[in-house]
Amino acid sequence: MRWWGLGLLGMHLGCVDGAWEAQVALIDKPQVVAVIAEPAELRPGEQVQLTAVVAEPVGQGLDVADVGPWTFCTTARSVGSAASVAEACRTEFGVPLAERALQVQATVPEDACSLFGPEPPGGDLRPQDPDSTGGYYQPVRLSAFGSLWLYFVRVRCALADAPTAIAKAYAQRYAANRNPALTALQVGEVTLAPEELVGEVTIEVAGEQTLALHAVLAADAAETYVWFDSEQRTLVERQESLEVRWFVNGGELTVNGQGAQIGEARWQLPAEGQLQLWVVLADDRGGMMAGSLQVRLTPGA
Repeated sequence: MRWWGLGLLGMHLGCVDGAWEAQVALIDKPQVVAVIAEPAELRPGEQVQLTAVVAEPVGQGLDVADVGPWTFCTTARSVGSAASVAEACRTEFGVPLAERALQVQATVPEDACSLFGPEPPGGDLRPQDPDSTGGYYQPVRLSAFGSLWLYFVRVRCALADAPTAIAKAYAQRYAANRNPALTALQVGEVTLAPEELVGEVTIEVAGEQTLALHAVLAADAAETYVWFDSEQRTLVERQESLEVRWFVNGGELTVNGQGAQIGEARWQLPAEGQLQLWVVLADDRGGMMAGSLQVRLTPGA
């Protein structure tokens, strides 16, 4: 899923009240670090499950009453607008999905490709431009912890402005996006399987040391997909780009540019306490996964 206000690959979680940069790696207040859509791409009229992943400071529990409501935006951009979404998507309530919940079930509106895709119904609505991967998105509003977030569910629409033969070939060859996956998470000398990254597993390590973090990507995490090159008027096979983001509620993280691409970071730990680590993997077609674990620190030798 994509989030407004972020231009970094598939990490499209954006806060209307502040840019992505406000989502710092060190968690000192509750914030949404990811929303997982399952499936990651679907057609209008199909069911989607949306799950918010929330990170909290040390010693502060999650209050579900602070997450919600969720709503679908129903206003498209007007002709001539260069904004990512219509202003009404930020100010109007829209179609309610759920009041207070970390997870919601919803049906993608039947008119998603008309309002937010290449098939406008007319009037002063404009065809929406696809993103760099050729995708279109249904905006979702989420209020959480006193801020408003806009998320974009990837919706499969017909290929626009293409010859009939190419549009038919695209429909036959294009495979809907799937959420990327990890095969393991390495935290220092500890290796955890994906099913262990549900926030309930606790590992114990010595404090006052620097832990190497490595998100081991699945072999098929970066999928190959068909993309329409509108300049050359042909179909091209491309591979997704991936990005890993890390969040902790204590200590200090260091991630260099190359590490951000391959899922590596270094975590400088304090002397003692119990901290939590969150890892988010996203592709540039809106797919996302997230996991977390507890880390109990013992005094170093």
